[in-house]
Amino acid sequence: MRLAALLVAMAVASGLLAGCDQKPADTSKLTCKDDPTGRTDAEKRAIADACFRGGSYTKSPEKKW
Repeated sequence: MRLAALLVAMAVASGLLAGCDQKPADTSKLTCKDDPTGRTDAEKRAIADACFRGGSYTKSPEKKW
């Protein structure tokens, strides 16, 4: 009886763990115009990268690099 309970518990635990795997989001289609609210960290990072790449940045003349 204990062995059966242990096997059931292991089956439930492995099912829960396997069910938590999520397919990675396709972040290549995200742009700066997309709303980051409710997105994963990877998606937010992709949106931030898209915003950064779209800008025009120059070096500050008063800073020595």
